[in-house]
Amino acid sequence: EDQGGQWSGDYIDINTGEINLLESGSGLFNFSYEINGYCPTQSDNITVEVVASPIINVTILDTNVCVNSQVNLQNSSVADNHSWTYNGQNYENQVPEITINSQGSNQINYTASNGINNCSNSNTYYIVGYAIPDPTITSDSNICENVELFTLSSVDDGGIWRGLNIDSITGEIDISANGPGYYDFTYEIVGYCPIQIDTITIQIIEFIEAQINPISDYCEQTDTIQLSATPENGEWSGLSNTHLINGSFVIDSLQDGLYELYYTTNTFCSDT
Repeated sequence: EDQGGQWSGDYIDINTGEINLLESGSGLFNFSYEINGYCPTQSDNITVEVVASPIINVTILDTNVCVNSQVNLQNSSVADNHSWTYNGQNYENQVPEITINSQGSNQINYTASNGINNCSNSNTYYIVGYAIPDPTITSDSNICENVELFTLSSVDDGGIWRGLNIDSITGEIDISANGPGYYDFTYEIVGYCPIQIDTITIQIIEFIEAQINPISDYCEQTDTIQLSATPENGEWSGLSNTHLINGSFVIDSLQDGLYELYYTTNTFCSDT
């Protein structure tokens, strides 16, 4: 409390009382403080424990990981306490299970401490997270033969397409070269994370043209005419909406002239 005295002990400045902790290292050290003057000499003693700060010895085995993967680390740091922080979450284990949940650079902080005075040492590590691509094919699996060209699509780009008569980069299928039938196609994305693959089976459906069988001219005031077409079970329209059922038209109210009528096939690949 009073100044003007002199310090004694190992690694201490006798005038200022400053202890050289770099030289002393850890351990118990005794110090005394003595004031001399006209009055009897006054002195006091203190024992100081110097607690060593931990030496951090952490190895990140892989600083590049896929998102939602755990950090693979080794920690041989000798310390009383271990504290990790990542993305607002704390971990108090020496070797925690930290899951990287963001793309790009991810910062992880580590603090090792000793003793009640929390003598500590810290370090920061950076992990690069890579997104796992989504190869899911989003295209329709039924295609009409007369489309000729059809391009498959997927959630994520950058992959390779495989299959009969398909462009490996664009995913464009030459439908006319394949013809009707079932065809398997795969889409594969290769990157830092494990290969992602999706498969689709495409059905190329035969296209059948609508064909109205030849008809002749009809006299005015004809009551009913019967038409036919291929393939069967299509839908008739036109001729001034006079269609009755199954190609039968009631035309007795029509004036002489030319009239258009239509037949539309009732199939997946319809035609008119």
